[in-house]
Amino acid sequence: MKTFVSWATLCFCLLSCAGSEPTHSSDTDSLYQKTAIIDKPAVVSARSGLTLRKLPKEDYQQAWLLPYNAIVKVHKQTNVLETHQGIMGKWYHVKYLDKSGYVFGGYLNIGTIMQAPAPDEQAVEKIFDTHMQGVLLRALVNVKHGLILRKLPSTSAESITIIPQSEEVGILKYLKSTEVVEERWGNWCKVRHRQKEGYLFSGFLTFTTAKITNVIGAKLRQKATIKSKMELLIPQGSRVFLLSNKPVTKAIIGGVIGYWYKAAYQRKQGYLFSPNLKIQGY
Repeated sequence: MKTFVSWATLCFCLLSCAGSEPTHSSDTDSLYQKTAIIDKPAVVSARSGLTLRKLPKEDYQQAWLLPYNAIVKVHKQTNVLETHQGIMGKWYHVKYLDKSGYVFGGYLNIGTIMQAPAPDEQAVEKIFDTHMQGVLLRALVNVKHGLILRKLPSTSAESITIIPQSEEVGILKYLKSTEVVEERWGNWCKVRHRQKEGYLFSGFLTFTTAKITNVIGAKLRQKATIKSKMELLIPQGSRVFLLSNKPVTKAIIGGVIGYWYKAAYQRKQGYLFSPNLKIQGY
């Protein structure tokens, strides 16, 4: 345990010394409390990572993904308590390496130290024909025309192949620099798809996942209603991708209040009811 404490302290010191506080607009400043949280360390607790956004808004364009167990420095917090995906929290302005932005505090442990990550029971599985050995995170291609897997992290780099929509890839490495591609802000990732490795831009990938918790599994339906035709039954413990951070609609089924989310599982898309899910990122 002492090893983790000292390592976390070292990382935090490095982060504290890097860069200066960014400026904010008056509209953004109005969200802050008078007493800001200054120089507090925090750890990302979402296993699928936590999205760093330019503004504290749930529907704001995805920016940069903070990895699970990443140590950040918290500067300020908003004064509004919100609920997203059934989790309560406030928005925090944080700094990670050379990046600054906003994250939802429901997946941020403030004032804690880095913990040893739990073993990932799916780390050595195969996603269709893609080996997951050494993969940091799973991601989903979520654009209709698919994505070009490139030899280098650049839109002008040579193409390796085109990965279709709803295909899963394994993230092997995150590049630190950020840029804007087709009006999406993000960073390049080294990924593996089947037997090929190359680079994809994070702005066109979906990272937020959920695990099926119902012992009898969860029904993926064609529409967001209990009366809709079932696409397939997803077994307990399976991981699915949420295609939007925002639920489609609220519903009461069997006396249980929940939300319908649009999701993807094994190249199929449909809708899942939130009481059957454990959401693991935002």
